[in-house]
Amino acid sequence: LVKTRKMYRVACFIATFALVSASCPNIATKPDFDYTQYAGDWFEISRIENWFQRDMYCVRARYGATDEPGVVSVYNVATQPDGEFTSITGSASAPNASAPGSLVVEFPGQPDGSYWVLDTDYTSWSAVYSCDNFGGLAVEFGWVLARENAVTEDVYNRAMSNFAKYGIDTSLFQKFYHGDDCVYDEPETPQRS
Repeated sequence: LVKTRKMYRVACFIATFALVSASCPNIATKPDFDYTQYAGDWFEISRIENWFQRDMYCVRARYGATDEPGVVSVYNVATQPDGEFTSITGSASAPNASAPGSLVVEFPGQPDGSYWVLDTDYTSWSAVYSCDNFGGLAVEFGWVLARENAVTEDVYNRAMSNFAKYGIDTSLFQKFYHGDDCVYDEPETPQRS
């Protein structure tokens, strides 16, 4: 009974902070994914809202090479709802060489997360998805990323079509703010004289 209550509380917590569906769809990631072409800046245009990014905006991810083969550096920045700048540094790797678009992302002190690149053209858009089964439920996450902080409707629709073809509910995606006042680099701390 104690275990059941604990699982119930955890399931309620997840349902509160992520969108839960009945089961994860059977998806395929980009079979020829090349992380060297993917490296660089990606701006988050829309996402399925989630607990770890709750109400954050001006979100940008920067991916880069590392000294470790097959490992990519990850540097994410965002503005929190209270207007404060936040950042986190981690890494990503593809544990299965035959599925290079199925990445695992690691951040210090956080559980590992899936980062499945459904498709990308490398130069304008990327469609990224994740879905995990938990206690008979599926918790899903999704992101539309772009090389620029704004995209045309045509580019956005090309990215979104990758979710729709797997039956992922595209109405769950919310667009988030990117404006001239967004801060994408760590603010400098004033030097004392």
